Amino acid sequence: MNLFLKHINTCGMNYLLEHTDANFRTSLHLAAIHGHSNIVEDLFLLNINIYVRDDQESTPLHCVAGCACIKCHDGVDASICILDMFLRHVRNCQIHSYDALTAINGFGHNCLETATISRNRSFVEYLLNINNISLFKSLLRNAQLLDIHYQNVDTPLRKLVKFMPDLAYRVLDIFITHIGDKHDAYHKIIYDLELLEDHCHIQQWQRSRSSQMILNKSLNNCFCPMFCRYGKIEFYSDNYHRSLIAYTASHHALVHNSVLSVICKNAKQVDL
Repeated sequence: MNLFLKHINTCGMNYLLEHTDANFRTSLHLAAIHGHSNIVEDLFLLNINIYVRDDQESTPLHCVAGCACIKCHDGVDASICILDMFLRHVRNCQIHSYDALTAINGFGHNCLETATISRNRSFVEYLLNINNISLFKSLLRNAQLLDIHYQNVDTPLRKLVKFMPDLAYRVLDIFITHIGDKHDAYHKIIYDLELLEDHCHIQQWQRSRSSQMILNKSLNNCFCPMFCRYGKIEFYSDNYHRSLIAYTASHHALVHNSVLSVICKNAKQVDL
């Protein structure tokens, strides 16, 4: 394989790397799925397109996130090794955004959600351990409204609570900022509730099936009264200095789908 890639590079035939199979998967997709980290590294050296998508709108990074328990030849977790390569490639190419990581597939899931659903614990832990709070919060700002009546909603944090509750507990620390020390004269704790009380952010976070975020739309414009018989529910925000509209007008749905309710429903009796 190394000789083939070297021949492609020497002869200027890099376009061959963009060829796909019946599922529109490129060589990078397939290398990622099977955990061939050495091939992925060689493909990065050839500046292969990391944003290319298959028939399910999945990028190669989605494929990495979905492959749990695949080992490299040296026994290292393949998904971790390849994820690290992706991050280094983004830095080396001086890509100043997290588009490669926050990209969503046809199901509306980003790589964090794909890894969580696939029980790829090491992938999620790696994202947590790189200690890039800005990146991790960007990954958490995603949502799927699961029915036309806006009664069911899902987010990355809710998935973590369901599938990896101990890691969800670690994520909660991201929402707390300490200023000073408790022994100092001035000590302040700031709680960021955006991702916990997210009822007014859900529709802003939601992304369409065409993998485009709903941009430049106010939450008022997102409100859909067609299926709501109670009228809109508004919350006043001191941060935005205006009223924000919840994703549904059903009080029951807001309570039932809240992060706290999801935590309670998935908690063991001993935890309660």
